[in-house]
Amino acid sequence: MSEFSDSYHVRTEDPKGVRRHLKQAGLAGLTFGPSNGWLTFVPYEEGEAYRRLAFGEEFALHLSRLLSAPVLHYCLGEDHGWGFALAEPGEPLNRFAAAWDPEPAVEQEQLNLERLEPFADAASLAALLRRFDAATAYRNRPAYQFAEMLRLPAYKRLSPRLAQEHTEDMIRQGGRDLGGKPPAAAERLSLPSRRTIELPRADLSAREAFDLVTPLVRGLNAAWRLQSVFGGGRLQRSGRLEPGFGVWQLRYFGADDPNGDTLIVSLYFNGNLSFEGLPAFGPTTCDRGELQLLEDNWRDSSEIADIVSAEPCPDGIEEDHSISMSLRPIDGAPLVWEVRRTSVSRSSMLTMASHVLAVDAVTGAVLVESFDLRENGKVLEARRRRRREGGGWQSLSTGGAGA
Repeated sequence: MSEFSDSYHVRTEDPKGVRRHLKQAGLAGLTFGPSNGWLTFVPYEEGEAYRRLAFGEEFALHLSRLLSAPVLHYCLGEDHGWGFALAEPGEPLNRFAAAWDPEPAVEQEQLNLERLEPFADAASLAALLRRFDAATAYRNRPAYQFAEMLRLPAYKRLSPRLAQEHTEDMIRQGGRDLGGKPPAAAERLSLPSRRTIELPRADLSAREAFDLVTPLVRGLNAAWRLQSVFGGGRLQRSGRLEPGFGVWQLRYFGADDPNGDTLIVSLYFNGNLSFEGLPAFGPTTCDRGELQLLEDNWRDSSEIADIVSAEPCPDGIEEDHSISMSLRPIDGAPLVWEVRRTSVSRSSMLTMASHVLAVDAVTGAVLVESFDLRENGKVLEARRRRRREGGGWQSLSTGGAGA
């Protein structure tokens, strides 16, 4: 399994005082160290105080203000990239980020190497703060080298989720509990365990899956509202699950607390049903209470698939392409089904073509259409047209042409 790490490191000469302040602020988690002037802190993912604050760089800024100390946020996604942000009282955020998926890139406009001098030799660090392709990054491990140069107490395979789910393992590796682990979402939300239900057919459509799940969701303690629907695993081009592979995933938010937890219900082709609770992190960017009710009049995935099948495929989308579908509200736009056609061919290099159609979920009209072609992760072609407005194709200067 590839590594994802996300941790916070406090520069301090008073680690006991740091622990005391964190505990007083209700920030439960695991600490490592102190050593080399650093105390590593990994909050529990389900901690209420952590969930109500912004995370990542914003959380590092919050900790720096709370503790009146420098705080380093370290983040590594082994398959994608790495970065850090140094928050110091009274100073602008000092940050760097590098990516190697889909192609090498760096963000260093807010990087100030001089401010890293108290922690490590800036010239040595500079050699790590540059572009790396995926192969070189995996071989050289620039994120690891950076953490070792700063002599952080711990940094490998640490994250709030891992702290929540593998607490005892981390304690055995030197972690120290701070504030007590909060209950997991399934326990906190009183979610039922996995089960298997009888299905009328294995190739369910989205509406059929929703109709089966709705009575079970209404039987839970909290009032939940449908937020989005996603067809994954594998879908047939009829807009129905592929027997042996497919799953419909329905995402809900709490009607009583629209800025709170999220409920994900997954219904598989064989009747396996699971309930998962995800905690909310920080202030939401939109008022989920204002989103359209998805329980209302939306066309089924099979109806949308019929509409999409009548649309010609652009060059690059092969006959054996796969599809995925998602139903979701978009700010300032109608409720839409997003249907993605994907073709992948492997020769000397990976070539992927993607054709996305955004379809009005009520009227069935195609609103937006986009196409992009990538080779070995590099965008060769990207274009989009707004069908609703009668516009023609427009080339996009950057990748990721989405509807």
